[in-house]
Amino acid sequence: MWFFVDLLWWRLSYEVGSRVLALVSFGKMQAGPCDSFGYNWLGYKRDLMGRLKIESTLVSGVGLITCFVALAVILYFIP
Repeated sequence: MWFFVDLLWWRLSYEVGSRVLALVSFGKMQAGPCDSFGYNWLGYKRDLMGRLKIESTLVSGVGLITCFVALAVILYFIP
């Protein structure tokens, strides 16, 4: 059961993070594929078009933070 919860949680946070990065950076940053390698020690690399690709773990972290902030805002406004 924990496998499915973990898979759903990381997949959801990856999708949210990839959308947030693309929206905030106006398409200059993209989420890298989940099984890729070749990133520097900060988790970034450039593609042939000059866009910045970010490692999937960092993208999931951005998505988790975004989900927690959204949840906090929603819970704040519920009486």
